[in-house]
Amino acid sequence: MKSKISFLIFLLFFSTLTIAQLFEDPLLVKPIDTFQEIENIRSGQSDHLSCIFYHTKKCPKCEQTVGAIEKMAKNYMDIVNVYDVNCHTLWRDLDSQEKKQVPICDPENKSKLPQIQFFQVPTRKINPYTKQPMKAMETPYQGEASAFGLSDFAASMIPSFRVFLSNKKELNTFLRYKKIPNKVFF
Repeated sequence: MKSKISFLIFLLFFSTLTIAQLFEDPLLVKPIDTFQEIENIRSGQSDHLSCIFYHTKKCPKCEQTVGAIEKMAKNYMDIVNVYDVNCHTLWRDLDSQEKKQVPICDPENKSKLPQIQFFQVPTRKINPYTKQPMKAMETPYQGEASAFGLSDFAASMIPSFRVFLSNKKELNTFLRYKKIPNKVFF
């Protein structure tokens, strides 16, 4: 009898550990535990392109997508913020108003998981017409759940600020700017 109880406790501990540790590196793919964290991304408070991976426990398609998400996160570290939302955990902690804001995590939509959404940083902080703060542009990813597909999609959403310099004077002027890009792509 004691061995059965010990086995059940071990099984329960192991199953919660595997759910909580879906991603190897929590600094690379950051877990989101609250509705407010999702709202901060939606409201454009991030300085980078953001990607949210919505999944749930006991979802084979979700587990198959984890490797692609991790690889994309490694490819675009410091360029794209990648987040992990466990819908099972998040849904039970939401109030009724918040649940309306995150229908992806509704248990009735479990068959539609995983879902991946990208959020582009607003180009302006304030809308010049409404004078209201700009929100991040939300774009659902509808491509193949592969590292190449996700990376290609992310690359297409990263803003491109190119400066073409043709002489030394232009170079010197450019180097005097206060904001010099910290990433260079060739």
